Amino acid sequence: MGMSLRRTASLLFCLAGLISFLPARTDARITGEADAIITRARALVGEEEVLRNVRALMIHGREISADGEREMTYHAVLKRPLFQRVEQNDGTSLTATAIDGTEGWILRRDLAAPLASAQVMPMSTVLFRRMRSNTISNLYFYRGYEEFGGEVVLLEEREFAGRPVHVLEFREDPRNPLQRFFDKETGRLVATKIGDGITLIERGEQFIAGIRFPEEIESHVDGELVGRMTLDTVQVNQPVDLGIFQYPRIR
Repeated sequence: MGMSLRRTASLLFCLAGLISFLPARTDARITGEADAIITRARALVGEEEVLRNVRALMIHGREISADGEREMTYHAVLKRPLFQRVEQNDGTSLTATAIDGTEGWILRRDLAAPLASAQVMPMSTVLFRRMRSNTISNLYFYRGYEEFGGEVVLLEEREFAGRPVHVLEFREDPRNPLQRFFDKETGRLVATKIGDGITLIERGEQFIAGIRFPEEIESHVDGELVGRMTLDTVQVNQPVDLGIFQYPRIR
């Protein structure tokens, strides 16, 4: 199955505008058993105090097609509470996508004529909510959904790659839930299922500022590898200029 590299670029950060902030629901909750699974998984990522003190992440890497013939770079900046910006560069064009918690936008420009070709547009409500959910997922390490009006629900036990897993569904937006599969024996995250039938599998590990990050993330559709993303550089709690998340004003 073929998939464009531009599409694979959205798999980790769910690239997504100008829309109103959608109010949090009042039925936010997380079940006791789900909370225990999350607590166990977080302990394998880093110490609780370390994870709670993460305020910003900067990640730089490459997005590579399954056949290895196409590649682009990406740079992601995430900051609490709900800021995220991702830039993708394929050598001829640059796409920047960002949310600041209240609005989201997409900027595209050709590198040969960056000013003349610049186009900015608001993102759809669906993409805004998807990127918002992703921001929570990456900054709060399996928690945070209940804080922002969502919920985490334990589904039925399943098997993944021949191993029994706990399945947690993270519902920041009921229309676009995110499912995570945690190994029942070890407690580790083994896969994440996002929209469009895409399953993400983390490979390798690197420890940065006391936190376990993967070295790369594979994207699969119907069991077939369609692309991968490398995490070449990860920085924790570096200063972030909030101006980079503001809606661009093109002159």
